[in-house]
Amino acid sequence: MMCDPYLMYILDHMCEMVGTSYCEIDFNCKDWYTKHTWEIEDEAKFKQWLVDYLMSNTQARKAITSCYRPSKWCVSRAADMFIFLYGWRLPNPDKHL
Repeated sequence: MMCDPYLMYILDHMCEMVGTSYCEIDFNCKDWYTKHTWEIEDEAKFKQWLVDYLMSNTQARKAITSCYRPSKWCVSRAADMFIFLYGWRLPNPDKHL
């Protein structure tokens, strides 16, 4: 699906958090993100990892977000949006409301 190395690295880390790998997921499948679940704590750990990664890697930040300067607020919002669009589903969303 993707050839952007930064996106592949991020998705591979996200896959590892649920016990799979980037190569095992068919990203061409319309609902690929529904194949695995993670707990809200894992989602928070992933977000922190993603924010740290994007803050420390200018090329990745520019490729993945519209945050050209290392603004933690902007990067944190971009990480929230990434998780909203591409993150694994929670096992029981009502449980976390």
